[in-house]
Amino acid sequence: MKRVRNYNPSDVGVKNGNLFGLDQDWNSRPAVMIPVPWEVTVSYARGTAAAPGRILDASTQLDLCRMEERNIWKLAPGLMPSSPRFRFRSAVYGALAAGYIRKLEKGHKMSPRLRHRLAYINRVCRWMCDRVKQEAFGLLDAGKIPAVLGGDHSTALGLIEALAERRPGFGILAIDSHMDLRESYEGFEYSHASVFYNAIQLKGVDSISYVAVRDFCEEEVAFCDSCGKPVSVFDDRQLFRLRAEGEKWQDTVDNILFTLPKQVYLSFDIDGLQSQYCPATGTPVPGGLSWNRAVDLIDGIVRSGREIIGFDLTETGNAEYDASVAARLAFEMGVAAAKSRKKGAEQI
Repeated sequence: MKRVRNYNPSDVGVKNGNLFGLDQDWNSRPAVMIPVPWEVTVSYARGTAAAPGRILDASTQLDLCRMEERNIWKLAPGLMPSSPRFRFRSAVYGALAAGYIRKLEKGHKMSPRLRHRLAYINRVCRWMCDRVKQEAFGLLDAGKIPAVLGGDHSTALGLIEALAERRPGFGILAIDSHMDLRESYEGFEYSHASVFYNAIQLKGVDSISYVAVRDFCEEEVAFCDSCGKPVSVFDDRQLFRLRAEGEKWQDTVDNILFTLPKQVYLSFDIDGLQSQYCPATGTPVPGGLSWNRAVDLIDGIVRSGREIIGFDLTETGNAEYDASVAARLAFEMGVAAAKSRKKGAEQI
């Protein structure tokens, strides 16, 4: 991997294989993202498997400076090399899953052949989770803040499982338009629509707090009441009503963070933003957070003294603008995670 000497954050971004064109390899960064180009169980628009590569390409166009923090680029996250095994298996088994989904949508009954195909797909999705989990263990052993860059939202489960074993007692802050609490979706046990159903049942996960959700089913709402762990929901209609009634955004942020423990896992499905920021995401939904409110909520975790122990960014669509927004979001999340560590601010 090419190294750029005397890195100048005001110079032209160099496509050197490093996220944001930084002059240091990924393993020198405080937070490290695992690229997972995966979309096997996607049930609507496809393309998110291309997101890690798209985001890497777009990242060199960013200017990494803030008025109050001129050297903030020093806390930018790194990105591990992408595994070709993820890309290959996603393409092969994604096509297999798409054929299975088409048969379900046409009203075909669950024949032995379809059951066999479903079991095969579930096994390969479990393989993906296990691979991500092992990568996350390696990053934790190296003292890094582990993160996932998807791919669809199912890519985050292996990382959450690793943290549940090594850093138990954390809460999940999920910025998402969907709850993703289905026991399975279309029979897929590791569906993007089931990631939090699987995560909340892990022993090391204490709670989950949703922000900006606006598309969910009765099964998911019932599960919130019956899962036995605290589930806080700040749905999009509620956030709009609070704003209309005059509640200050800072008070809203404080109320959201009050539901979380000291250790926070930040999960950001990009469709949690208003669709103008992510028009090519797989399942866009009207409403959502503005850019500034989303970033301020992330910063609020740091201001509150909580620690971001890991994070994911998923569901970015296969389009240049979406990738540009996601690259900026990855930067904000990685910086916040680094700063949330006690010595993070000293590195700037």
